[in-house]
Amino acid sequence: MIFYSINLAIFLIYSLFTNSYYKDRRAYFWLILIHLTLLLGLRSSIVGTDTPQYVSFYLAQNSNFNGNGTLVYSAVSGLINHLTNGNYHVFLFVLSLATVFCILKAVELFSGDENLMFLSIYIYITFYFYFESFNIQRQMLAISMVMLAMALLYRHHFVGSIVLFTMAVGIHSTAIFASWDF
Repeated sequence: MIFYSINLAIFLIYSLFTNSYYKDRRAYFWLILIHLTLLLGLRSSIVGTDTPQYVSFYLAQNSNFNGNGTLVYSAVSGLINHLTNGNYHVFLFVLSLATVFCILKAVELFSGDENLMFLSIYIYITFYFYFESFNIQRQMLAISMVMLAMALLYRHHFVGSIVLFTMAVGIHSTAIFASWDF
């Protein structure tokens, strides 16, 4: 509980400073991205429900997860493994960066207001959606990509939306169901 409270306190402090005093939207976006990505991406391989399983699949380069929409996920896993000589820390960090970036960019595209961005990220953290990424990272990556795809669709960027949605389904089949929520 202390970890979550400290994390929330850090978020509230830099949100108060950035939104009230400094009023720099780009800096706020980057602060949130760095903060949430570092926590999620630099965790141990034993933190999270699915993380040990996916790290062992990653290290063995086993793409036979469960037939659950893994084509893109396996390709990304293989590419990262090849580029880093199997360093699972980089693997977790890249997935975390992509997840957090997609969430933040979708929130930014939907809201366009730093106060709404604060509230959205506050809900993302306090309603445990962010911490769910520690447990079911592949599913949350797919869902975050669908969220960004829907934000792009909202902004009439049809090609980017379709490409991102297709990639999300290639990461996890839950992306199909996540799109129905929008």
